[in-house]
Amino acid sequence: MGKAEAYATPSPLPRGGRFPTFTESEVEIFEGFKAFFDARDARFLRARIELQFVFERTAQDYGSLV
Repeated sequence: MGKAEAYATPSPLPRGGRFPTFTESEVEIFEGFKAFFDARDARFLRARIELQFVFERTAQDYGSLV
């Protein structure tokens, strides 16, 4: 393929260029996944904060080695 030739992958969108509308059941499924992943992210964040607290507390107990 030369410099003058251009190649573009086909768009996954329909010809109108708009996303298809979702049915109500598809929206409910998406909201269920969103709630699950939001809760998972919140648990991960809480565990990370607790770990940071333990690390800082240990550093204070043994003198700051960091």
